[in-house]
Amino acid sequence: MNENDPFERAIEEIQARIVEEEKRLYSSIVLEESRNPYHMWKMEDAHGWAQVQGICGDTMWIYLKVDGKTILEASFETDGCGATMAVGSRLMKMVEGMEIADVLTMTDDDLVDELGGLPEDSLHCAGLAVSTLYKAVDDLYAKGVVG
Repeated sequence: MNENDPFERAIEEIQARIVEEEKRLYSSIVLEESRNPYHMWKMEDAHGWAQVQGICGDTMWIYLKVDGKTILEASFETDGCGATMAVGSRLMKMVEGMEIADVLTMTDDDLVDELGGLPEDSLHCAGLAVSTLYKAVDDLYAKGVVG
């Protein structure tokens, strides 16, 4: 980078302000999950899956692979913002290895707590993730994968 180039200096200053604003708004957990999402990919051999569009227009897909009534593996995709990526990522970590009955007791608040909080205008992202998870579990039941 050329420190004398005013355009490059301006870009660097804007990037620094964005990083500071992110740190002010989001927990370190949210920032880590959004920058390095866990299992963000389409699971081609999923036993069940779901797609839900949130109130903000973000869409989430969740894919589940099960053994009996236990979630062996979970993955997600989203076209959403960093907060949506963070909730999807953390949710995948939470549900792997869980019994489906326990998954169905999870709430938006459980996910928000796991993330160390979310700004009020991002809380709907947790609702999108949990709703998509429930719908993916419904798909497992509808396909007779679990009973």
